[in-house]
Amino acid sequence: MWKDQIFNSRINIPLYIKFLVIFAFCVILILPLLYLFGTSLKTNEDLLSIPPTIFSRSLYFRNYADVISKWDYVYSLFVTLLISILNSCGNLIVSLMAAFAFTYIKWPWREKIFNFSLITIMVPSVLTMVPLLILWNRFDLIHAEPSIIIPETIYGFKYMNLLLNMFYSTIPLWLIGWGGCIYDIFLLRQFFRTIPKEIIDAAEIDGANPLQIFSQIILPLSRPILIIIILFRVVFVWHDLLGPLLYLTGDSRKIFTLSQTLSRMQGPLLNVPPWQYISAYSILMIIPLIIIFVLFQQYLFKGFRLKDFQRE
Repeated sequence: MWKDQIFNSRINIPLYIKFLVIFAFCVILILPLLYLFGTSLKTNEDLLSIPPTIFSRSLYFRNYADVISKWDYVYSLFVTLLISILNSCGNLIVSLMAAFAFTYIKWPWREKIFNFSLITIMVPSVLTMVPLLILWNRFDLIHAEPSIIIPETIYGFKYMNLLLNMFYSTIPLWLIGWGGCIYDIFLLRQFFRTIPKEIIDAAEIDGANPLQIFSQIILPLSRPILIIIILFRVVFVWHDLLGPLLYLTGDSRKIFTLSQTLSRMQGPLLNVPPWQYISAYSILMIIPLIIIFVLFQQYLFKGFRLKDFQRE
């Protein structure tokens, strides 16, 4: 079989060539980040120096303190975290249930409905932008305000009101995740099909109901792919700019995400952007994602295996 020849073939490449190729790719990937980090430690004079350098002679760490204090980094970080967590959790729950139903539960027109759902992957998100905006507006969920306001005279409840304002103002940004994602459903369904059917049959013979099979067998075995879906969703929501510009711009309570604040830092079109502040804010913006990747990288590499997707 030609597939077996491709998958099992081994090409003898000298070890030093492998190291050179890997080193070249590492330089290509790391060099922009180094330049971004070096720019965040420069002053205005260093930015205009010719020829440009990655790092200046004197490192100006005060840029980070100025960015955190002047541009409300901590506040925007909490807003972005709230949207990312609620959106990712909702998407994971709904996609899990849908993938389980498409894989293990027999019901009329199951395959036809699944194939029809896959067509929605080809629909650009720009086409649904205006209908979604009209829908949220009809439900009065754009710039929604909490119906219950806790008196701020009580110690500590000021921050509770702030959290409620974040929760209600960002409803269109995180509630959309609770509709699921057909791409994540497809990945989960393909992963579920790699689980041996004998395990499911043995559980059914022992009297396990679908909920027990789902919670005690499917979920523990699917931990790597679940973490991959969460990571991809968090990264997508974390860097999303179009959604906050549609639903948060013009809000009198000044609720901004990290990407939205980064866009606001560029200022008017004719002014020279403060590149040292923009670079410092960009570094602070990607640090939480780097921490998440370091913590879950073992699951990231285990989640996708070529042999898992060779089964038809």
